[in-house]
Amino acid sequence: MPSSKFTAEEKLEIIKGLSETDLTKAVYLKLHNVGPKAFRRWQKFYAQDGLEGL
Repeated sequence: MPSSKFTAEEKLEIIKGLSETDLTKAVYLKLHNVGPKAFRRWQKFYAQDGLEGL
């Protein structure tokens, strides 16, 4: 698996941050330089395995 430019903790901050912002998902992800597919994958892995999944 290729290494990520984000740590697991950074991914979790981005996942949780989406629910705390008034920005649209598209704008929020663009500001964090995260693609929508990657974000969905992070959400899935976090839901399945918690922080260790990221």
